[in-house]
Amino acid sequence: MDIVRGYSQILDSDKPFVGGKAWAVAKLAQANIPVPNGFCATSALTNSMVGADRTFENEYASYLEAVDSSGIPDKAFAEHLKHKIHQLSIQRNVISQLSSALKNHIPSTSKKIIVRSSASIEDSTKSSFAGQFTSKVAENNFDALIETIRNCWLAIISPSLAAYAFAMKIRLSGISLAFLVQEFLEFDYSGILFTRSPNIGDIGDYLVEYAEGGAEKIVAGHVIPDRCMLKGGSERIEWLSHSPRVSHPQETVLL
Repeated sequence: MDIVRGYSQILDSDKPFVGGKAWAVAKLAQANIPVPNGFCATSALTNSMVGADRTFENEYASYLEAVDSSGIPDKAFAEHLKHKIHQLSIQRNVISQLSSALKNHIPSTSKKIIVRSSASIEDSTKSSFAGQFTSKVAENNFDALIETIRNCWLAIISPSLAAYAFAMKIRLSGISLAFLVQEFLEFDYSGILFTRSPNIGDIGDYLVEYAEGGAEKIVAGHVIPDRCMLKGGSERIEWLSHSPRVSHPQETVLL
């Protein structure tokens, strides 16, 4: 399996190796729907790093098997693995592929990138794992990319992920962990589109929850977003709520 896959190179059969998030973004790009420039660092990256250290490989497998059985991680063992993840070496050919991908897929004019986890168990029809994995913003350079990938990887050792996976009866051992790397775009407004509106509206209406700036604060629950409805999924907007602190976004932003 390649370390790097561009959007156009990701096939349906690659989903286990690129994860649900990268697979979905690739499908959007292949349908000519605008998405930020980027690429997927496939699960071959973490596999190569784990496989290069036999002691860590055994410890990592033991940890995941233990949380699969109990849903409760050993804190001291988890801290040990976090330290080891930051110490794992990266093979020279892997460094070359990632460096080239950063240059070829991310515009040089982009000051920042965002690294988003894309695990094989994320974004499925049975479980979303929303908020359990990590996305982090970094400077657009190779050293920052590698450090951010390591930091995103640490989510696999979080107590909340262990508890969620255990409750959903999903095993963490043996999962594939990839990373979606994209240019980081600054927005006046951003938000979340629900193509099936929960609880309100008619069938076929799209619900948009939005706020000024990035959408991370909405996903994290740090703000109460404003709402509008795209009636019938069309260009007719029905404004549902509005904060007195901000003006409406221009309608073209939402269309």
